[in-house]
Amino acid sequence: MPTDAMPRMRRISVGDIELAAHDWGGPADAPGLVLVHGLASSAQIWRLVAPRLIDGYRVVAIDQRGHGMSDKPDHGYDLATAVADVGAACTALFDAPPHLVGHSWGANVVLQHAAESPSACASVALIDGAIGDLAARLTLPEARERLAPPRLAGMPRHEFLARVQQHWPAAIWGEPIAQAILANVAVDADDRIAPHLTFERHLRLVEALWHQRPTRCFGRVTVPLTFVIAAPTEHAGTAAMVQQRRAAVAALPALAPHADIHWLADTLHDIPLHRPTTLARLLCTAAER
Repeated sequence: MPTDAMPRMRRISVGDIELAAHDWGGPADAPGLVLVHGLASSAQIWRLVAPRLIDGYRVVAIDQRGHGMSDKPDHGYDLATAVADVGAACTALFDAPPHLVGHSWGANVVLQHAAESPSACASVALIDGAIGDLAARLTLPEARERLAPPRLAGMPRHEFLARVQQHWPAAIWGEPIAQAILANVAVDADDRIAPHLTFERHLRLVEALWHQRPTRCFGRVTVPLTFVIAAPTEHAGTAAMVQQRRAAVAALPALAPHADIHWLADTLHDIPLHRPTTLARLLCTAAER
């Protein structure tokens, strides 16, 4: 399947809002697979992974509320609502429980959904998210400070892209990644950007992330559970984070003894864009467990 394929857009009613669903297709009789992006991201982060999955699955990526092409109300930026949104979307999209894949904050959402509604999904894959409890290492004020987004509203589009590009290996960066990044923002007539997820709503979701206890969810998941975890190249600036991740990963076998755990060295947090081929292979393996 060509990796430059584009999805069909659908709108899904969820309570008083509509979510955007990016339907990549797949065999009519294939199991469903739902992709859920992270905080301040969008369904476009899956644009290099989804085409690699549609030979065996019916693949749909959703924009969470306040993100991408979904509605952006001023309410519902909490874990319970995010979980309800995903559950309602899955019910609207598929007759049978689909496989669920979440990246970053999306991993926290699908994990909570699987813990609360074990029969509502066929398997769960957590992509560089929901590894441990944020509250175990940060106070709420610390989390709000460290996870607050940069103030990007009003920045020229070219300056925004140049800023993001600095964090990507030159050999990887290209138009597909640039387009995925631009899907996270609106661009006005003066070619200036504004994040779809506002600063204040972003902080509401940071608080939701802090209050969640993923480690209490692992044992409640009854379907196959897979972790795919990124380890950035270790240097002085990343050493503390890498060590922290290693400690969290070391604790996972005791907390989730039946989970498969994959550690990707020299990999950025945005695994779906950085390692799409590897991730697609791991997701197929996860869904077939």
